[in-house]
Amino acid sequence: MDEMQFPDWQELVLTVAVEQQDEALAQLVLCGFEQAWIEQPIEHLRTPDGWAPAPRDPQHVSIHLYCDPDDQQAADRVREALGDLVGDISAATLPTENWIDQWRHGRSVVALRDGWVLCPPWLLDDAPDRERAVVIDPGLAFGAGDHPTTQDCGRLIISLTQPGDRVLDLGAGSGVLSILALKLGAESAVAVEIDALAAGEIPRNAALNQVEGLTVHQADATQTPLDGPFDLIMANIGAGELRRIASFCTGLAKPGSRLILSGLVDWAADEVTAGYLALGWTLVERVQGSTEWVTVALRLP
Repeated sequence: MDEMQFPDWQELVLTVAVEQQDEALAQLVLCGFEQAWIEQPIEHLRTPDGWAPAPRDPQHVSIHLYCDPDDQQAADRVREALGDLVGDISAATLPTENWIDQWRHGRSVVALRDGWVLCPPWLLDDAPDRERAVVIDPGLAFGAGDHPTTQDCGRLIISLTQPGDRVLDLGAGSGVLSILALKLGAESAVAVEIDALAAGEIPRNAALNQVEGLTVHQADATQTPLDGPFDLIMANIGAGELRRIASFCTGLAKPGSRLILSGLVDWAADEVTAGYLALGWTLVERVQGSTEWVTVALRLP
């Protein structure tokens, strides 16, 4: 059987005022444009804590419409229907694409250290040592191994994890860091993730790696009863949150506990680290590659 072919689409992108978007959508449905979505274009602004998304133009949104690529009068009909409600209109023909295949094609085996790698299930055969491969199918969760903070945390976990450790993973995402610690010999790990979609991925990834001893909490860590102390705590969650949980983390540690902080940009890292040093932690290592992202390892004497 021949491979099924899917048609192309014509995409129209319109600019309308925020307060008029509902009226514009209603008019578009009346004239036959039912496939639409609204986008607020954003830009990322540098803040004291890192990067924060902000509307590029708070007064306007973009409406994306989809119709037959041979409909040459589509843009004219839209302008006639909306009149003064619409600003710019652009049109382009888009091929139907298999987004899952594209997403998979962009993944790779990520080397950490000492032979350990992160990889998706479909690339496991490319791992040099299956026993030192953490298999992650992240779905919608952060932690596929693409981001420098995930990689730097992984490398520090390899050097800091000790057999029998009790591990706490705050902002666990896909669970990659907890799973790595368990494969390195940790006795147990508690993964705390506030996002329900991400938390739902963690047990599946644990099963892919055949690890036991992993407990998942879908919650705000500071509102969750946790049975400390922990030997190794990691938090890859950004400067603002790391400030907020400094005392919380310290209360779950004991002498000799290790702490990995990440999601830090270089212009916030020293100030955040100083807050933990003031609580009694000592600096073990500060890691920064070729980007602005910083990861630090601390120890409680």
